[in-house]
Amino acid sequence: MAMKKPEFIVEGEKEETCSLPPLSPVSAACASSSLPLSILPVFKFEVPINEDSIIELLCNELVPFNDRLSSVLDTDKKGVKWWRKVDFRVKDLVVFPTLPSGLSPEEYDQHLHEYLSKIGTEGFPKDRPLWEVHIIKHPTSNGGGAVVFKFCHAIGDGYSLVSLLMNVLRRADDPLLPLTFPNVPLRPKAVRKNGCGFPLKCFNTISDVWESTLRGTCLKDHKSAVRSGKPKCIWSLLLFQSSLCSWRTSSKSSQKLKGLLMLQSVNDVITGMIHYAIHLYLFKKEKDLGGKRMTSVAMLNVRSLRGFSSIDEMMKAGIWGNGSITLSMPIPTFVPEKHIDLDPLEFIRRAKKSMKRIRDSMFVQLAMPLAKTLMRMKGAEGFAEFIYSSMKNATTLITNVIGPHEKMAMAGSPVSDFYYIVTGIPQA
Repeated sequence: MAMKKPEFIVEGEKEETCSLPPLSPVSAACASSSLPLSILPVFKFEVPINEDSIIELLCNELVPFNDRLSSVLDTDKKGVKWWRKVDFRVKDLVVFPTLPSGLSPEEYDQHLHEYLSKIGTEGFPKDRPLWEVHIIKHPTSNGGGAVVFKFCHAIGDGYSLVSLLMNVLRRADDPLLPLTFPNVPLRPKAVRKNGCGFPLKCFNTISDVWESTLRGTCLKDHKSAVRSGKPKCIWSLLLFQSSLCSWRTSSKSSQKLKGLLMLQSVNDVITGMIHYAIHLYLFKKEKDLGGKRMTSVAMLNVRSLRGFSSIDEMMKAGIWGNGSITLSMPIPTFVPEKHIDLDPLEFIRRAKKSMKRIRDSMFVQLAMPLAKTLMRMKGAEGFAEFIYSSMKNATTLITNVIGPHEKMAMAGSPVSDFYYIVTGIPQA
């Protein structure tokens, strides 16, 4: 006699009022119609996936991790958004896509990319928690299947979701041992104490606040082969069109990259390499880049200001939500005659200089109080439009999170590949 599979029902609050705190300004903005951001972490596995083990893992280890995973958004009489716990079945949040049968792994890769583009433009039902899981049981080029999580950005930022996902992942070599992360210092270095340090910091702070205000309103990058510069009404249509997923893997053990990381931070190297790639592409498409204003918007984790030196400590502290802000950095451009002798390291050096310039300002410390002030003045939709304009007016957006040292496994299946995609941004 076959046993009936458990339904995995999660019960919500019985009280009419919710004990969870209201949404932060950034979370409220990400939950608005003007900025429908979602994060799609994608896991590919070496062996076929056991769907029952995945669902059981979601119910027993993922959902209990944070109350937001069993809550929906509610609005009080004052228009303030809150989290409200609800009853739901975990299986209702799990989707099994129907793909053609008998295809090659490479063809299934293409179907996976198209599927990611499709679900990235879809919203969430209002009567269910703002997350879901898509289980693809077809083989890919580097594994026996894939699991795609989809989280509304209102639940949390990259660092919060890393702590969430690492709770359901184990070490592939020994599931009893915890995953470990690189001990990368996240706290900004102190500014050198000298006679002009404080006046310079004040000047940089005023300059950054003014530029941030202009970025969210009227200051736009020049049109280029990377940035179309189409008006907002067109951008809102493009927001729900498909996008292309692509990636490039660089081995940290390579001698060239290892040498760079010994002299610069990871963020400096990543940002410099992306800026250099953009410059090469633009030079190939346009030739003349002189005088063009181009910027990249970088996501900065402001939890580091509280003194946490590694992601392990941040995860243990349980600081959840959206603790990141956006910062603009110039993308260097050079005239054609200098392009032949251009050293890629120059882009890394300039990225490092931009990072140092950010540390020599109090804008990072003021960003959250300014966001709360803007939220009170313009409301969630107005604040969301400001953030959206800041992204739309820039050329590109850069974000990254730190992964563990060891090979990962989920529900006993070793992970062969992992990446994540942010959807809903103008650049998508």
